[in-house]
Amino acid sequence: MSLFKVVLQWLSLLSLTLIVFYLYLISVRYETNVHHPQVTKIPSSSSSKGKFTGINDYISYMTSHFQLKPEMEKGLKPEFGPVLNNVNFTYAINPIRDKCRDTNLFIVVVSAPANYIQRKLIRTTWAAHLIGSTRYAFLIGSTNRPKIQKKINNESSIYEDLIQVDMLDTYMNLTLKSVALLHWSFHFCSGARFILKCDDDIYINMRNLHVAIQQLPSKTPNVYGTAVTNLKPLRPALNNNQPSDDSDKWIVNQEMWPWSTYPTYVSGGCYLIDSMAIGPLLAAAQTTPYFPFEDLYVNGLCARKAEVQVLTSDL
Repeated sequence: MSLFKVVLQWLSLLSLTLIVFYLYLISVRYETNVHHPQVTKIPSSSSSKGKFTGINDYISYMTSHFQLKPEMEKGLKPEFGPVLNNVNFTYAINPIRDKCRDTNLFIVVVSAPANYIQRKLIRTTWAAHLIGSTRYAFLIGSTNRPKIQKKINNESSIYEDLIQVDMLDTYMNLTLKSVALLHWSFHFCSGARFILKCDDDIYINMRNLHVAIQQLPSKTPNVYGTAVTNLKPLRPALNNNQPSDDSDKWIVNQEMWPWSTYPTYVSGGCYLIDSMAIGPLLAAAQTTPYFPFEDLYVNGLCARKAEVQVLTSDL
């Protein structure tokens, strides 16, 4: 089988996934609702709080249990409470700031510094078929590998579609990266009606996306996506001698998350944010203790703190 056919099959599978997402996005249901510390591994604990009871309980527990100290600065929304996180970011590369004016949709593709092939594939597929005033950019973090950074600089000079935040690009920093996305959107892309956050392994059907967005209300602080419900934390195995695998990154001990369930949130692979929700979500991130799972943090915790409506499908 030729490489071209393999790529086509790969794109078709991803396209089907996203088509389902955006078709169901139209008929959604309502779900109520500078230093950046890295998340560190915490020793396990036998305590348990039962089912998740709300954002105020989360903030109170995390602040008290981990002895978090308020920052000495004024919050974006003082009524949200004391500032716990510095949400100011700087950018080594940021040529996109003037491309958000009068933009209906701006797509921020979260990518890793070394993911050149994924970005090239996106530029030659769905990004080559943008509709109307839609624009896009790739958000990447920093790297400590000079050869990769040199390639990034060259890539940016050619395409001018990279945003590089001054933050080491690691899995444990994904939450910070998503907060940086909110910061960048708030300060450099306030002219866009919607911000679509997507990972670089997602194929976007631009036609279906355009149709779905046309049916949504404007200037309402909403987040739209695919529901993740009734999810329970994955706890450490009793047998510590078991070999590690990819599921290890989802393991959370009871001290880090003492509740037996997670709140409903939307999947982080791709979700849509009304521009009116960007500021409240950023202010909530400033006052809500970080959690390592970025989609749960932004759409499950910060959305509740900011009283942003999360509209989801059941798929």
